[in-house]
Amino acid sequence: DGESGGGRRQPRVCNPTRGLVDSDAESSEDGQVGRGRIGSSTAGRRVTTMQDIGTDQDPEVDEWRRDLVARCPDGRADLPSAFSKAAIGAAALRQLPPESSVGGRAIFDDKGRVNICLLLGAYHQLRKIPEECQSVDARHIGWLARTACALGLALEGELRRGRVNKARVDEAPADREERCLFIAAESCLRFPTRPNAQKPKAAEERGGELFSDGEDDVEKFVRRKQAVLSLRARVASRKQQIKSHSSHNVDMHRVKQGLLAPSLSFDMPKRPDGEHASDDEDQLEVDKPVGGQESWRGLLKAKLQRDVSKTLAKDLHVAGRAAE
Repeated sequence: DGESGGGRRQPRVCNPTRGLVDSDAESSEDGQVGRGRIGSSTAGRRVTTMQDIGTDQDPEVDEWRRDLVARCPDGRADLPSAFSKAAIGAAALRQLPPESSVGGRAIFDDKGRVNICLLLGAYHQLRKIPEECQSVDARHIGWLARTACALGLALEGELRRGRVNKARVDEAPADREERCLFIAAESCLRFPTRPNAQKPKAAEERGGELFSDGEDDVEKFVRRKQAVLSLRARVASRKQQIKSHSSHNVDMHRVKQGLLAPSLSFDMPKRPDGEHASDDEDQLEVDKPVGGQESWRGLLKAKLQRDVSKTLAKDLHVAGRAAE
């Protein structure tokens, strides 16, 4: 037929049912082998889900969960923050410490977080070795893979392929904490009582006026009350600084008599030894008062001040006593 057709080969017809699983043994393996329909995206493909390695009923699940929470930064129980999608190169992979491996397969990065790229690769390798899927480390990797898939950090197709889609790797930042937005108020929030209220103008802008036309009665009353209180406080403080003496109820005649009345004085000059005052002298000697000046100079100064006051009091004119 090829020669009769002018040397051209006939186009090859593909069997649409080729590749379907016909073996009963394969179709019953773990109950997870599916038969694809003609034209469907899963045709000719063995579907294996992430339930192949371990289950959520493993006795070590609680311990694995506590370990994952401990890997969250800042101690917060945010499981997505314990994962990282940053791509790790070969040089960085060789420098990872032994603690980054689970069962001989690197899972964690240098910060202790679960790296999605390394996790998918280890999960894909374990699926090819069924005899190792029952170990504790393998079940731990399977649980981490299911957790990442449940949190939306990995897709089931990525688990089957063992790698993250290139578009998702390019979009993922090197550190997931950089795209985390935490909204918290640094101080108490204050909401405006009147959004459309105008701010009071300064005194210079108002031309020296206390109130502006844009303010309502409530604002005017509040500002007037504050101004009155501030003026009262200023007057009270100034009264304390001013020392005033009232004399409208004082009898000035009696004041003059009190100033000019005779008073006891001290013997300022010292008498020679053996000399005493004569009996004819009408004088009285008194001792220095307790609490008085400590020196004779101070006593003399006080006496001079009293003499000056008496001299000024003699010239004092008292109203109503002129006739006397």
